Amino acid sequence: MKNTFKLFLMAIALIAATFTSCKKEIKFDDVTENTFTIRVTDYRTGEPIAGAEIKGSDDEIVATTGTDGMATYTKKANDYLLFTVNAAGYASMVASNSVTLHKLNAKVTGIATYSDKLGNLKTVPSGTQISVITESTNYVQRIYKTKVNSDGKFEFTSLPDGISMSFESPIKIGNDMYSASSYYYYFYTGEDETVTVHYSYINNDIPLAVITRPGTVKPDGSIVMVFNKEIDTEYYNSFYVSGYYYDPQLNWSNGNKTLTIKPQTETEWGAVGNSIYVNYDVYTPILANGQRENAYGSFNVRIVE
Repeated sequence: MKNTFKLFLMAIALIAATFTSCKKEIKFDDVTENTFTIRVTDYRTGEPIAGAEIKGSDDEIVATTGTDGMATYTKKANDYLLFTVNAAGYASMVASNSVTLHKLNAKVTGIATYSDKLGNLKTVPSGTQISVITESTNYVQRIYKTKVNSDGKFEFTSLPDGISMSFESPIKIGNDMYSASSYYYYFYTGEDETVTVHYSYINNDIPLAVITRPGTVKPDGSIVMVFNKEIDTEYYNSFYVSGYYYDPQLNWSNGNKTLTIKPQTETEWGAVGNSIYVNYDVYTPILANGQRENAYGSFNVRIVE
């Protein structure tokens, strides 16, 4: 009986030691896997695509489709559910289940135009590189490039069939930068579309602003403001001093960049020690992009002797 009991204790100790030893080698990933079956087919025909590579989050190939377009992918617990599918001649796709891939065989031709900083419409010069980029969130983003030839003409080949795309911005012409309209395009195999893409001038100048303004003024003194750009004095600008609208007392100089506001009387600004506030809302002439720049704000001026 005692021997049996000893054997029983030894068996328990052996099992415990074995369990402890094995426990050190067990990884959480190894025992909590999920298996997915993936089918990859052609967007146009619905036929299975053989040889498509399935990549996990670490960018390693974890499976390859057979002739039936099927593959089995084992995802570990700490791995992402999304995977990338690559196949020769197709746009790569990011997915979490079975996918249809789009061939890289769409073609598009067109004309590239731009409006220069003066608003003149021109064709993009020969040799300028332009590009389109995939916009669909389900597809791996890729940029397709080409160069403009004579008369602003261009051609893209081997584009994804039926995937949303846009013309990338900006492009450089001379020393200036231009941006394309934010339209989405769909190019389809066999349709050989013709499009016109237009680029607009990007104004990288410093925004319209007041660069000089007074902190103090005498009771009969003038308030002088200097702007960093020309102001269109015939447009709907407005100036208020302590709530009162000023117009006849506005004098512009320095190419309509400097404004002098004169008081109507010697005591109009009030007593020494008081403060007045100036509120302004101004616009530039129309720029090359067909818009005006606007600046507005207010500041306080203290009355001194």
